[in-house]
Amino acid sequence: MSEFPGRDQLNVLSKPGLEALSTMNEAIGDLAHEWHSAIVVERRARSLGESAERRLDGASFDAHAQALSGLCHHAFVYGRGVETLLWRYASAGAALGITVLDRVVTRKPPLDQESLKRLCEEPTLAELEALLRIPVDRLLSARDADALARANERRQRLLDGIEIAYGILTDDMIEERLDRPTAAGAQLSVSAIEGCDAPWDALLDGILAMATETPYEIAYASRA
Repeated sequence: MSEFPGRDQLNVLSKPGLEALSTMNEAIGDLAHEWHSAIVVERRARSLGESAERRLDGASFDAHAQALSGLCHHAFVYGRGVETLLWRYASAGAALGITVLDRVVTRKPPLDQESLKRLCEEPTLAELEALLRIPVDRLLSARDADALARANERRQRLLDGIEIAYGILTDDMIEERLDRPTAAGAQLSVSAIEGCDAPWDALLDGILAMATETPYEIAYASRA
């Protein structure tokens, strides 16, 4: 991740606002690093396990293959746990960043400390969708037409990902499915259904990018 903008670049923010953005950025950066490491570990464990399975060839003793199967399982569990935690903080970081950016570009007063603390918590699916529906042209008004077009394309992909999340949580084939109003009020890290695709699968990369890029957009907007 790039270095977080300096105080002089974010002097439009209140001290609590700057602290909130900074600590969320640090949390997301460390979790993203651990997530990528966990992916590598899981892939290596799976590859080792598959090789051990191929070498069995009818052998009576399979301790090696069983050990690596266990390793693969634990690597998966750890990786999924880190991913869930990363989603929780990345979605909160994106919600915080969009909200602060919107207030900067519309010249609204800074948020109070309690509002900032709430934004540092994972948003519900409906809250995240509402923030993603803030017009890109309003948030990035100082950008040129090509930059706005690219940003709008990224935003549409995220809104498509929101619908995919709804689809996973409300799937008629799943016994634990939610109805749409319940899914709208749910935090995805809490409502993910065991054995199903993570509801943030189509969202995580884009939301992670948004959470890490928004402080720079705030710095840019403050100069406009």
